[in-house]
Amino acid sequence: MSEKLLLDSMVKRARAHTKVYTLRDGGGLQVIVHPNGKKYFQLRYSFGGRPRLMQLGPYPSLSLERARTDAQMHRDALRLGHDPITARRLGKLHKIAETEGTFASITMQWLKRNQKEWSERNYQRHVGLLRLWLLPQLGALPIKAIDTVSVLSVLREIEAAGVLHTAHQALTTARMIFDFAISIGVLQFNPADRLHKALPRRPKAQHHPALAIDQVGPMLRTLEASGSSPVTKAAIRLALLTGLRDTSLRTLTWGDVDLAGAQLTVRAANMKGRREFSTPLPKQAIAVLKELHALTFRGPDSYLFPGSGKNARVSPSTLGDALKRTGHTVTTHGMRSLLNTYLAECGFRLEAREAQLAHVHGDQTDQAYMRSNFWPHRVEMMQHWGDVVTALEAGKPVPRVEVDNVRRIRAA
Repeated sequence: MSEKLLLDSMVKRARAHTKVYTLRDGGGLQVIVHPNGKKYFQLRYSFGGRPRLMQLGPYPSLSLERARTDAQMHRDALRLGHDPITARRLGKLHKIAETEGTFASITMQWLKRNQKEWSERNYQRHVGLLRLWLLPQLGALPIKAIDTVSVLSVLREIEAAGVLHTAHQALTTARMIFDFAISIGVLQFNPADRLHKALPRRPKAQHHPALAIDQVGPMLRTLEASGSSPVTKAAIRLALLTGLRDTSLRTLTWGDVDLAGAQLTVRAANMKGRREFSTPLPKQAIAVLKELHALTFRGPDSYLFPGSGKNARVSPSTLGDALKRTGHTVTTHGMRSLLNTYLAECGFRLEAREAQLAHVHGDQTDQAYMRSNFWPHRVEMMQHWGDVVTALEAGKPVPRVEVDNVRRIRAA
C-alpha cells in the first residue's frame, strides 16, 4: 500500500502561488497546483528505466479517493509489465473500435480502399451483395461482436432463398471485409474462415455459350433484320470483329478510337487485367465505326455506345436481349470463344491469339514483348477474321489463309 499523505481538505484549501507547486500523496501520486488556481492529479512512475508522468485528471472533477483508486490500478498494471500510459491509450482505441467499428463502417473503409483497384463490375458486385444480404443483418453490429454463427445465419438465409451461388459469393465478400479489419488492427481472427465447408458445394459454372462458325452468317442476317437499334447492332458487330470483352466494349469512348491508324485502345481501368490494351481494326470494323460516328460522336469523351434514358452507356442486358432476338444462344463472351477456336483451326500462332484476347501471361516484360512482337501478326490475323465474317454473312465460301502466311506466322 502507498502512503496517504494528503487529506481532501488540504487539496481543497491549497492556494495558488506565483509558480506551479506540487502536493505529494505518496506512491507517485501528486497534485499540481497552477498559478491560476487549477489543480490536476498526476502519477509519477518509472518504466523501462525511464521516468514517466501520467495525467489523471482535474480536481475536484476527480476526487482524491478516485485518484488514489486509479493510481493503484495503474501501479498494478506496472507490476504486470505494462506501461500505464500505453495501456490507457490502447484502451481508448479499443473503445473507439467498439463504438465506431461497426461492420458497416469497416465495410465503407474497405470499399473506399479498393474501389480504384477493382473494375466497375467487380465493385458493383460487392456493393450488391452487401446491400441485399450482408448489411441488413450485420451492418449495425460492432464488428468485434460478429461471430461465426452470425455470419452463418446470413448465409443460410441466402441459401434458403434458392441462390446458393450468391451465398458463396457473399461469403467471399464477408471474408475479405473481416481480413481487412484484421489488417487495420480491429480484429484478431476472421469469423468467416472455413465457413465454405458449411455450405453445399458451389454449383458448376455455366460457361458462356459459344457461337458455332456456321451460325455466324444466319445470326448477323437476323440481327440486321431485327428491330434492334443501329447502335446496338454496331456494338454486337464490333464485339464479333474484335473479340473485346463486354465491359471493355461498352466503356469505349471516341477518344479511344484511331480510325486513321486502324486501331482502338481500351483504358486500363476498363480492362479485366487493369492494363491498357490495343486491338487492330479490320476494314469491316472501321466501316462499322464510320457509320456509328455519325450517330453517337459528341466529342472525344462521348461513348461509342450510349445508353437510353439516364444510362450513360449501353447496358449488358441491351446487348444480351438483342442477341436473344436473333434466335441464337450466344453472348459476347461466346464470340471470343469462337474467335479463338476458329483462328486456332486456321493455324494462327497461340501467342498472337492470346495477345488479341488480352489473356495476361508472365510479367510486364513478357506482356510488352507480346504486344510489340505480335502486332503485325494480329493485324493480318484480324483482317482475315473480318473477311471470314463478311463471307459468312453474305453466304459465300470463306477465304482460306495462304499457307505461306500461316507458316510464316508460326515460325516467327
